[in-house]
Formats: sequence, C-alpha cells, structure tokens
Amino acid sequence: MFPEKIVREKDNLFSGERETGTKLEEFSNDHVNRYSFARYFIKPGDVVLDAACGVGYGTHMLAGQASRADGIDHNDEAVQYARIHWGRDNVRYIRGDLLDRNVYPAGEKYNVIVSFETIEHLKDDRAFLAAMSEKLLPGGLFFVSAPNADVIKAENNPWHERHYTPQEFRGLLSQFFSYVSEFTQVDCGVRRGRGGDNNILICSDKPFFKIRVIILLVHKFFYRLKTRLLELI
Repeated sequence: MFPEKIVREKDNLFSGERETGTKLEEFSNDHVNRYSFARYFIKPGDVVLDAACGVGYGTHMLAGQASRADGIDHNDEAVQYARIHWGRDNVRYIRGDLLDRNVYPAGEKYNVIVSFETIEHLKDDRAFLAAMSEKLLPGGLFFVSAPNADVIKAENNPWHERHYTPQEFRGLLSQFFSYVSEFTQVDCGVRRGRGGDNNILICSDKPFFKIRVIILLVHKFFYRLKTRLLELI
C-alpha cells in the first residue's frame, strides 16, 4: 500500500505515480516501449495527440515521426516540466482536463491518438472515449492501454478508479470503435494477444489498419531473427 503522505499529495508531480527524467534511459522500459510501439504506426505528415502526456517524453518520441504532436495533461507541474525538458519545434503542450471538451484545440482532429495508462485514472471513462472518437480522423488510429485486472488489482493503487480485464476493455472500446486489435505487455515488451500486465488496444473506424499490424509483426519477427543470427555468429 502507498504511504498516507503520498496519497494526500497524489496530484504532485513527484508523488510517485509519474516518472520524471530528461533522458529516455531514466524511464521504465515498459513505459518507453509502449510509445515505441505506437511510433511504428505514425506516418510522415500525421498529426498526433498524446492524452495524457505527463512530463512529455512520450510526446517527444511520437513527434519524431509526426508532422506535429499535441500533449495534454491536467497537471500544471508536468506540463511545465514537459515544455522545459521535452519541447521541440513541432510539439505543443496543453494544460487541461481530458474530460473537458474545451481543452482540445478547436477544429483539430488527429491521425493518431495515444493514451497510455490514463483511462484508469478518469472518473468517466465513457465520456473520455467519446471525446477520443470525436477527435480521431476517419481511418485514424487510437492507442489506449490500462492495467490488466486479472494481473494487477485496482484497490492496490490509490490513483486508479478501476482496472479492466481484457474482455472488459475490448467490450468497452468496441462501443466506440468498429475495429479493435488486442496487444499486451509481457516483460515490458509488447506482443499480440492477452495475458500480460497491461492491456493495449489499437482502435479504428476502418479495417485497413490490420494490414499495418501484420506488417509490424512481420517486421519485428525478422528483426528478432536477424538479432538472433548475429548473436550466433
């Protein structure tokens, strides 16, 4: 269980729920690997949203592949930290509540939206998903993750409203997106299927994104094969 002092100060940037750092090596591998996974799917010219961005390292990673990236977070300290340590010319950091429709730039829609380990914090998960489906361009991709309730219990974390079993998570997302592909994290790595510590879903209103998933899996297979062969030489 978390110390009472930390629970009382849980909105503080350094409360223990948010990681901070000025280099990627200072963040947990599972956190960085989720963003690396999403980055595979970003095309040149894409406009990306990171909701919630935290201290900004993930937004910075995504922006390296995108035309532009917006990062939104409710914590003012986190947003200021992001602007100082993880800014770049094509990144905009915005302070605001993800459940407030007015926080999103007026008229802006996104090719890719990423929301890792966020939905479990929100009081109204359905309102959040409605906003995400509204802000996603037709044919766009929505990446969302949350702890797997079969593995990690929500009552052990004072910051979380709920966790989801894989079945619950897919069922919820399927109410807002026509096509949902399931991934999970095992030993910090992302793989297809269920059963790891975190559920990761890719959602869209178009089926074509499954081709991109297949291409990614083939690419990762040959990369692992090449790495293994080099180790044997």
